[in-house]
Amino acid sequence: MLNNNFSELCTALTIASATICHTLLLIAEGHMSFKTTQPSDVWTVVIPKGGQFKFGEAIWGGVTRHYLEPIKGLSQEQFGLIVSETQKFIKKAMLAAPSTLDSGGEDEFNDLFTFW
Repeated sequence: MLNNNFSELCTALTIASATICHTLLLIAEGHMSFKTTQPSDVWTVVIPKGGQFKFGEAIWGGVTRHYLEPIKGLSQEQFGLIVSETQKFIKKAMLAAPSTLDSGGEDEFNDLFTFW
């Protein structure tokens, strides 16, 4: 299942973990909010301007490396369990056949954050 891409998968999980941490921290400190636009109820992220709110090496490099170390220590079996458990929360439309996703249109990104 994980084949030769284990290193890339570890990197992807590390970046996702650090991004979630960064997002939740910004929300908790009142530096990020969401607003919806009508009539389509599209969520837009609102973040104040300023370097201290950007996701980058200067501020988040250390945090990202702290996530990377234990993630690199996972066995392929443990990582496979994480992947299979996470798939329970992916919208079923996102797991469609490749021909549906290869359409090249923007439709594949509609409702990306809608979970079943």
